[in-house]
Amino acid sequence: TVRWFETDVVAWLEARRGGLGGSDAPNIVGVGYRSALETYLKKIEATEPQEDTNILWWGRKLQPIVAQAYRRETGRKLQYFGNHFFVCERPNLFASLDAMIVEPAGILEIKTSEVVTQRQLEEEIPLAWSVQLQHCLGVMGLECGSFAVALPHRKLFYVDVPADREFIELLFDKEDAFWKRVQERRPPDPDSSESARWALQRLFPKDTGKEIILPETAIELDRKRIEAMTIIEQAEEVKVQAENDLKMMLGDATTGIIGNGLSYTWKHQTKKAYEVKASETRVLRRHERKEK
Repeated sequence: TVRWFETDVVAWLEARRGGLGGSDAPNIVGVGYRSALETYLKKIEATEPQEDTNILWWGRKLQPIVAQAYRRETGRKLQYFGNHFFVCERPNLFASLDAMIVEPAGILEIKTSEVVTQRQLEEEIPLAWSVQLQHCLGVMGLECGSFAVALPHRKLFYVDVPADREFIELLFDKEDAFWKRVQERRPPDPDSSESARWALQRLFPKDTGKEIILPETAIELDRKRIEAMTIIEQAEEVKVQAENDLKMMLGDATTGIIGNGLSYTWKHQTKKAYEVKASETRVLRRHERKEK
């Protein structure tokens, strides 16, 4: 099934909320750029159209150029679809494609915004990219995909990747389980990412004033938190001591050379004054019971 959105961005965004696409897949299995919790939040909240970031804007502009370079390098014909997505027999899964390879039939994934070298790509394709491609191959029922990556110095890297049917089945099972959570409004557990921290503030922006009893597992979480804070405090002391010793060695010198080829500089700099904008957020604090 193919759904097409020519110019209606709002309808496009709303349709994306109705399922999981290739860019969602890495987040759900913990290898993406967003947390599973933020992905969950994006699916349950109405999404307003936003202006493209510089990375997204340049990515859209460069995609046709990279595709043209890929055609020239490989001799393969490509087919473009614009604002569309394909839905497979699992209605909660869809694929939005950069382009399709006509012969041999496959998917072309174009990457333009990553800081990555050809050597790194030759050793291993980023896991998030691989998961995204496997998701799309599973939705489309195709056996092969290809990455086309714009590298610095006007170079193109491309590589063919076969479908991994065993992995796709496992991935689809995880995505089905995640989508069930979305439908039942059961958020996934948070991870330690800044993305999850942001999502929690968004999910629960204000407190109600009520008091609840936390489960017994909170005792272990409290122990881990205090232990981590102690380690951080001790590490900060070691760091500051080392910095002070280095400053004493430098004295009024600007640069100090270390025998292993490293160097340190201690330069004067001026910071401009700035005003912090007013904001609202919830703050987690620990309180010990006072003895009566």
